Amino acid sequence: MSEDILICPACEAENAAQRRTCVSCGQPLIVVCPRCNAVNAITAEQCFACGQRFDVLGQIIARHEVRLTDRFTRQAAAAIETKSDQKAQDQTRSRQLWEQERQRQEYLQAQRLRQKQQERYLIIGAAVAVVVVLAVVVMALLAR
Repeated sequence: MSEDILICPACEAENAAQRRTCVSCGQPLIVVCPRCNAVNAITAEQCFACGQRFDVLGQIIARHEVRLTDRFTRQAAAAIETKSDQKAQDQTRSRQLWEQERQRQEYLQAQRLRQKQQERYLIIGAAVAVVVVLAVVVMALLAR
């Protein structure tokens, strides 16, 4: 028998070596290791990659290991996702606060300019008032 041909254990049909299922009955011709996902021949009793046994006890142990690993992986992924979400929220809030501070600084600068302009108007008004009062006093003195 050639190594390029696999015999189906269910119907004994000949199949090409690279096939995953039987051409005749559709039964699987491979066993995927539940622990490491390595593809093994259907006749293998244990995984060639990690040594996982393919009997019932081996399947139960592998399922438990995968479930336990998946749980920790999911928890770690959730923690990473939560942390990245929090970081994104923090960055967004920081940008908002910086924008608010920039707007506040612009408003204060505009207020300072208005205040200086009002002070100039008051000084000019006071100077005009002093000139008018002096003019009235001088005219009153000249009129006597």
